[in-house]
Amino acid sequence: MGNLNIKLWENISKFKWMSFEEAREYIRLLNLKSQKDYQKFIKSNPTPNDFPSKVDRVYKNNGWLSWGDFLGYSKGWNGKYREFKEARKFVRSLGIKSHSEWKKFCDSGKKPIDIPFSGYITYKDKGWINAADYFGHNRTSPQLKKYKTYKNAKAFVKKLNIKTTKEWQEYAVSGKKPNDIPSNPNNTYKKTGDWKGYGDWLGSNYIPTKTKSKARWSFEKARKHVRRMNFKTFAEYRSYVLSEDAPLGLPVNLHRAYKGKGWKGLDDFLGVDKNELRLAKYVSFVEAKLYARKLKLKNRKEWYHYIKTNGKPDNIPRGVDTIYKEDWKGWADFLGKEKT
Repeated sequence: MGNLNIKLWENISKFKWMSFEEAREYIRLLNLKSQKDYQKFIKSNPTPNDFPSKVDRVYKNNGWLSWGDFLGYSKGWNGKYREFKEARKFVRSLGIKSHSEWKKFCDSGKKPIDIPFSGYITYKDKGWINAADYFGHNRTSPQLKKYKTYKNAKAFVKKLNIKTTKEWQEYAVSGKKPNDIPSNPNNTYKKTGDWKGYGDWLGSNYIPTKTKSKARWSFEKARKHVRRMNFKTFAEYRSYVLSEDAPLGLPVNLHRAYKGKGWKGLDDFLGVDKNELRLAKYVSFVEAKLYARKLKLKNRKEWYHYIKTNGKPDNIPRGVDTIYKEDWKGWADFLGKEKT
């Protein structure tokens, strides 16, 4: 029954989680030291939509070894990856020709713990040029390839009307980029002394989020400003703060920025009703009811036993009678056991 329910949950949720290696790489950057630290972080901080909170269950048969391995505090691991050149030397020695081959190697368990799964994420601005250089597909290509001059390349890019570095990165891997325009212009044109930042490169006056955080607003000033915007969810706030419309000084990670400085929770910061904020995280009552009825449970006790044993999708609340109190008509109605 347990395995059947887990399979049913997987079919219903239809979530496409990030790969195990990507999730592990993401969490290791946070330098958490225990499962307790992880649970505390997950409870208090936003994570990417495709990052599951119950990692040990989602990745049970897809790379999971232990919490020590996942968080990066296993024996022999100090939380630091090898220097870029050392990592590249190791990766090149494998003779790997594609990303799928690299993923297969990582899944085999043979990858040293101090070699990252994503070289781009770990070594961006630390020597990274491109995947061909990292894997050694064409070791001399970065030196021999003839790119346009910075002036001519910038003139081409400006016509694309790209506004942010994220949009540029998406374009760079789309297959539409000419070969004489570099994917990582910051690396290429730093060497020539022409690089002046992505705002100049894109012609958009784009200011990276890291720059914004240097002039961080006080908690009171930020809360007053944000409440006027009438955001209902963290996703709405995050989209705003990463846009060009947001003023300098608003942080993305609110809990970390304002902990001990007035922070009382997202509902207080946004100025929304706590229950309204909770509802924004979950599917509608009708969708939750459809999910519950497919489980063929009989009563409230079986509902709590099921989710305690098998877990549930993150967008289905545990206390459904509380979260959906405006629509609630009883457990019989919710579970589909009303009398006919």
